[in-house]
Amino acid sequence: MKKLVALILVFFPMYMLGQTTDAKDEALSAVSKFCTLLSQYSNGGTTYLNNDRKIFDLCSSQKISTFDDIKSNKEVMLNSYLSLITRQYKNHLKMSFSQPQFVEALTIPTVQLIKKYQNFEGGLALASQDLKVDGNLDVYILIDVAQTIPSLGIQTKRKFIYSVVEHKLLAFIVGNSPFIMMCNAIKAYSENNLGKALNYCDKALANERFDKKFACAGLAINCCLKMNNYRECYKYTPYLGEQKEIYNIMLDCMLAIESKDMNKAFGCLQILAESKVANYSDCQALLANFYANGYGCTRNRQKALDWYRSANKEGSAIAGYMFWIDFMYVEDKDDENLDFKEGEIYNFIKTSAERGCLPSFYEVALCEANFNNTEKEGYWYKKGAELGDIKGFVSYGLWLSSVKHNKQESIYWLKKAVNSSNLSSYLEHQDIKKYGMETVDDIKKLLYCVEHDIPVPSFSGTKEQFEECFRKVSEQMSSSSTNIPHSSNSYSNSSYTGSNTSSSTSYTQSSYTYRKRSKPFNCPNEDHPVAGFSVGYVQKQWSVKSDGEKFKVGYWDDSKFISGVQAGIRVEPLFKYGFGIDTGLYYEFYYSKSKPQTSDGVEFSPSMQDHSLYLPIHAEYRLNFSDSFQAFFYGGVGFDLVVASSIKTNSDILEYEDDDAYHSLDFKKFNASVEFGGGLRYSCFQLNFTMSKGLLKMNSSDEMMIKQNKMMCNLSVMF
Repeated sequence: MKKLVALILVFFPMYMLGQTTDAKDEALSAVSKFCTLLSQYSNGGTTYLNNDRKIFDLCSSQKISTFDDIKSNKEVMLNSYLSLITRQYKNHLKMSFSQPQFVEALTIPTVQLIKKYQNFEGGLALASQDLKVDGNLDVYILIDVAQTIPSLGIQTKRKFIYSVVEHKLLAFIVGNSPFIMMCNAIKAYSENNLGKALNYCDKALANERFDKKFACAGLAINCCLKMNNYRECYKYTPYLGEQKEIYNIMLDCMLAIESKDMNKAFGCLQILAESKVANYSDCQALLANFYANGYGCTRNRQKALDWYRSANKEGSAIAGYMFWIDFMYVEDKDDENLDFKEGEIYNFIKTSAERGCLPSFYEVALCEANFNNTEKEGYWYKKGAELGDIKGFVSYGLWLSSVKHNKQESIYWLKKAVNSSNLSSYLEHQDIKKYGMETVDDIKKLLYCVEHDIPVPSFSGTKEQFEECFRKVSEQMSSSSTNIPHSSNSYSNSSYTGSNTSSSTSYTQSSYTYRKRSKPFNCPNEDHPVAGFSVGYVQKQWSVKSDGEKFKVGYWDDSKFISGVQAGIRVEPLFKYGFGIDTGLYYEFYYSKSKPQTSDGVEFSPSMQDHSLYLPIHAEYRLNFSDSFQAFFYGGVGFDLVVASSIKTNSDILEYEDDDAYHSLDFKKFNASVEFGGGLRYSCFQLNFTMSKGLLKMNSSDEMMIKQNKMMCNLSVMF
């Protein structure tokens, strides 16, 4: 019950930080006008008498935050700031402003918990819990300027805050503004640093003239709620103005239910159900639940029905589901006298599902199964699965197998259920126990059945049908050899394993384990990524053999190599026992600049550029130490093709007759090399180091032998 109430009542405004560039020009224009008008006003002249009105027109009010003559940085209102200039400086305080600079835009949307997807039965629900953006509260554009007052010898960095919604300036301040504090709180909240966000909120709210206290208090309240510190929420309700009392009642209700004071909780709900605050329709549904079950009041099924109808009419997503539970699963003799309308019960639960209440999906699916609408049944199972609910994984997987006979997709969804980290705790609270699925092993049995073509019932089947399905598993276990053959289909997965059992082991409900599938030695996971994007550093050099001497050069005589960058697609299909292939296609760009040279008395600095394609074909052996970590080495051949090259000078007088860098040295543009290398992979990140020794003669002269060598270091992201 506590989770249900928290789910219903947690609807205080919440805020997240985003980025936008909309209205930036509008904000910069407003700041420029403000700075121009303020300079004219403070410097005197015939226009200052009207400039105060023009300045106020640019601002949200005449009382926005600003400062006095900067010496004290004491915060005053804008109208007081202008009055100070008039009185103390007689409108002859010269000041100037730098060009306004855009800093950032803080999008401040109102968001709420998506409680309509929350499974308040205590199950997974976390997978489908999220935040829903209901609309933007505002967008704050932050602009920096430097304010200079020569007579005081002071220059101060100022910050303007512009409201996109109001089309007005909110503040002309330094960095300790309460607006900045609230923006910092929003950022901390979005990073789930709740304590830090609450600290920023407290600092912002401490400013007496901060005019965004309602929004800031709403953020602080949500921090407290997420920290399960309900009593601390009372500290911030005074900032909610006329809504203070109703929010206090909500908190009273939550604390009353937490302490099991149902009489007090019932009294609070009566007030909330009649109010018009956000989510009052859900409060009406909760009040109906109290009447239906006699929590803190005399049990009255008619009043419960009336309040459920009202809540449903007002748009509550959970009303239909709670009504279904109270009137379909709880029998009462008084229900015979209630004036149910034709189809009303079904319409209630369907409306709840259509509004997004996750538990309602499965009730509607079962109804559709009873109506023999199998496609609609599958539709609702699929919606639950797509929201990340384990019950959806199981129900949709069974439906795909029993109705659609789609083995591959069925296994996909059942494996998602089996591999869910919180499957065990989820099953403790779920009603799928009535189907015989009480433990993690029970879900594993279903996956085993589908993989081994043992027919499974749809989720709408009976407990007896599931027991018959499990009995067939037992028969196969007892009649097979120790190593039960598993499907060789590529979608089978060994991530679900139990202990090995001998053929003499008899199957029982409590001791069931199925066999661990053997995997060939040193084989990767079947979902091992085989392709990815690679970037890295590459060196190219030429090995020269002439007159019995050997030496290595870059393109220029004074260099040992030329450097470049390499980017492309890496492809690594892997086979059994650690063997595989390393290949791909890469683009390389080289740039090299020589030291200054002299020709005919003219000094110049030549440079060259090289655009190449590279194709490796390597045999690879990989040591799979774990699913996440592997080491590997490889060897093979590589092919290089220069697609464009150039050589230039920086002189307007000198230039090369042939500006093709390879033609000028009589180098060939195609090369084949023998290559070897190795590397490491952790998760999807892979590091490669490769050496390349040229096989082909790169020049046409008979007097010397030139071959091209390379060294490459790459980081790849595999997917």
